[in-house]
Amino acid sequence: MSLDFNQILTDLRFWDQIHRDAKRTLVCSPTQADDIRRTVEEAGGGDIITVLANAVVPDGTMYVLDVQAMEAWEREQQDIDLRNMRIWP
Repeated sequence: MSLDFNQILTDLRFWDQIHRDAKRTLVCSPTQADDIRRTVEEAGGGDIITVLANAVVPDGTMYVLDVQAMEAWEREQQDIDLRNMRIWP
C-alpha cells in the first residue's frame, strides 16, 4: 500500500477550507452571552462559533453573522469600484 502524499495534502487543505468556511459569529445581549458561550462550548462548537455580546441586541434575540462572507463582499465591492474608476489625464 503506497501513500499519495499529494492527495493527502489536497484532502487536508479541503477540510481546512471547510472548517474555515463554517465559522460564524453569534451576536447576543450581554445578559445571555455567558450562557450561550457555555452552550456552544458544551456542544463542541467553540472553534467554529464566536459569541459576541452587544448592548444593542435585545434579550432573547441573536444574530448569526458570516463575517468572512461580509469581508469577501466588501473586497468585491472595492474591486468593482476600482474597475469602474476612470483616470483622466
